[in-house]
Amino acid sequence: MNNATIDLENFSFSYLEYREMDPFHLKRHIHPTYEILFVTEGKIDYVIEDKSYALEKGDLLLIRPAQYHFVRDIVAPPYRRFCFHFLPDFTGDDKLIENVFDRGEMFTLREGSAAEKLMFLFKELLTQLPQNAREPLCKDMLHAILLSLLTLKKAPKKNSAVIEKNCWKILDYINVNLTTINNAEDIANALFYSKSYINHLFKNELNISVMQYIRNKRILLAHKMIGEGAKPTDVFLKCGFSNYVTFYRAYCQYFGFSPSDNKRKR
Repeated sequence: MNNATIDLENFSFSYLEYREMDPFHLKRHIHPTYEILFVTEGKIDYVIEDKSYALEKGDLLLIRPAQYHFVRDIVAPPYRRFCFHFLPDFTGDDKLIENVFDRGEMFTLREGSAAEKLMFLFKELLTQLPQNAREPLCKDMLHAILLSLLTLKKAPKKNSAVIEKNCWKILDYINVNLTTINNAEDIANALFYSKSYINHLFKNELNISVMQYIRNKRILLAHKMIGEGAKPTDVFLKCGFSNYVTFYRAYCQYFGFSPSDNKRKR
């Protein structure tokens, strides 16, 4: 099995194998890109926000920007998968992306399907082409893969299970009140839980503190608004930050560049 990776301005691809849990590479994360995850071998327990999926060979997940997700366990190694990360700017076809991702979250590819063949073909071509030919290939192949995904049927609901019910309630409350929550006590008072219970539940289910989760979500919201043309000095309050300095530091720490860095703006 040959691993393969590529990183471009608004696109990344990897085909990797894991024989055991790797906390560094399989860490819990949230990002501003769309993601396509396709399992080619093994069985894993995967979490997206409030849902847990039992994935095996042939299963595919569509993950939207700003969704918290991670591999919770490798049930049957080796775990092999394709992973595509991209922004709409890379394909230039926002409507196609929305049509694909509006269809659902989990699908199963039949062996020999067009989407499966395209992914393996892409991996093979990627290793054969010179560096200057890779970006056009990535754009064309991603577009073809997205078109092929329009023919997929959603996987049976039995493959999806909701994580701890109270954690789901907290996530739902946060997503509705993202920009107005001041601290964990606000959530506790609204849902009639204790602050310590909320923190414990988040750590246990998602392995992240509730306020860190909220901060990451707010940064991604600000990033999206800035990418749509808003000024950084206009968005920080709208996204729930009390002052610009706090927002600026959090943004730089998360992305590695400043909110006003137009060169890296998505």
